[in-house]
Amino acid sequence: MLSCNIGRPFLRLGAFSLAQIRNKFTIALVNPNTPGNYRKAKITTSNYGLSMLSGFLQHYHKVDVTVIDGRAEMLTSEEAFERVSALKPNLVGVSLLVDESVDWTNGLFERLRKKDPRTHITVGSYFPSILPQQALDMMPEVDSIVVGEGEVTFSDLVHTLDREREWKLVPGINYRGEDGNVIKNIARAAVRPTDALPYPDRYMGHGDGGDSEAMIEGTRGCLFACTFCAVNSADKLPTAGPVRIRSADSLVTEMAALMERYPKLQGFRFVDSDFILPGTQKRAEEFADLLVERNVNTTIMCDLRAPSVIKYQSIVQKLQKAGLQRLYMGLESGSRDILKKMRKASTPEKNIEATRILREMGLDYSYGFMMITPWTEDRHVEENFDFLEKVGRMEFRCLNHEMTLIPGTTSYKRAEATNTLVWQGSLSYYSYTVPSPRIEKYRTLFKQLQKEYPLCFGEAAGYMYESLRGLHKNGFIEKFDYLEKLVDSLFLSVGRYTWEAANTDVGKDEFVQDCYGRYCEKFESLIKEFDPQVTFENCNKRIPKHVAKYQI
Repeated sequence: MLSCNIGRPFLRLGAFSLAQIRNKFTIALVNPNTPGNYRKAKITTSNYGLSMLSGFLQHYHKVDVTVIDGRAEMLTSEEAFERVSALKPNLVGVSLLVDESVDWTNGLFERLRKKDPRTHITVGSYFPSILPQQALDMMPEVDSIVVGEGEVTFSDLVHTLDREREWKLVPGINYRGEDGNVIKNIARAAVRPTDALPYPDRYMGHGDGGDSEAMIEGTRGCLFACTFCAVNSADKLPTAGPVRIRSADSLVTEMAALMERYPKLQGFRFVDSDFILPGTQKRAEEFADLLVERNVNTTIMCDLRAPSVIKYQSIVQKLQKAGLQRLYMGLESGSRDILKKMRKASTPEKNIEATRILREMGLDYSYGFMMITPWTEDRHVEENFDFLEKVGRMEFRCLNHEMTLIPGTTSYKRAEATNTLVWQGSLSYYSYTVPSPRIEKYRTLFKQLQKEYPLCFGEAAGYMYESLRGLHKNGFIEKFDYLEKLVDSLFLSVGRYTWEAANTDVGKDEFVQDCYGRYCEKFESLIKEFDPQVTFENCNKRIPKHVAKYQI
């Protein structure tokens, strides 16, 4: 077995062999040029899964691995094919978060298959892992699917192909049987311990790291069971245990190394589902202490549950002193009933209390929120408006954001039995009908409003939200407080006005014209409070300076 880099312990992989590749073996890993990202930040985002996979393969197999990021480089499938085919790869792997990536990916695969039928083509990530039959049906050139966490399964596939053995025996993959139906091999146990994983291949790295931030992983998995979340349905494996945790020393060592490599790196964004899990408080405190002790002067953003903010307030304060600048919380609903159906293990009161604590601490926060779910009733919508008014700092999309149903999740199974599901593709997977005619009309009116006037109710609203974050980050708190109240009030006014219209017989065209006439000047006037030079037409180009343009 090979030793890990920079003095790390051996990686325990059970019976899996890490023998060296015998022949010259070339691998192309591809990120499709589709949105494929649940976050709306105006940045170029690397594919962290491919970064981890590339780093693992290069470290343990010393193979020739190239990541081609179609999204970052705005490549067409034909341009990606030219890049991939020039490598003469033995194996091509594509990461598909959602099925929206299929058309672009098929354009690449069809050209590859004509060029060299011997090339093994595999896909991974959420969409093919959750819906393997659908993925195989939609992508006829695919040979295999790497299910769940990919490092060990993909490595085993490389090792098997190199020795010209039967790759269909590799644990952790799915493939197409002779009858066209998916064949699912035995699930692959997850890699443990997480500390032993090689560092990701920072393929988006450039220059000194100016205008960039780095994604970093502190844990894998989640202790909780939110009914709408795909993490456990896609990634929880039989022998993995619910969560695998990196040590504080491992995290700080990687962060310090990245800051040395990229002196102007703006900060770190943790991709963990929750940074302070029950049982990891000591790790969080040690992490904060080590950042200060080793003089790692940086900024941090991470996800945290609202109950954790309340219970571990002292730890959050310690992290703040060490560089924590912003938290993301999954607040999700202002209704106690809906939170129970989501199994969020929180209440509206706790969520409001958490935001109060963060305000007093001077920490910025953002949050996930779903105005509409398969179980939402009229009274829940009204509770949501009241809740949003109390927590503030809302994105405009919170006013019409819907729970999306992902096959394999508890929410999907429940809704399948009680609602009419509608396949949406793209970033939505499944939408659904709701019992309330008023909510259905609210959805229709709001979507039409954004469709007809995207500069006002899309670009301008997004500009104001991002600019508020920039004011907070750069310490302009007095101006932030003043403008935050105005933005929240304007956004809520639009939402409530639409909700009232949904209770009338007004037509959508009549409503859209009326609403735009009522609010257009207010939006235009408010964006000029941030910058007098900003208009509807150019606000999308005036990205606030605080927003990193790259994630390495």
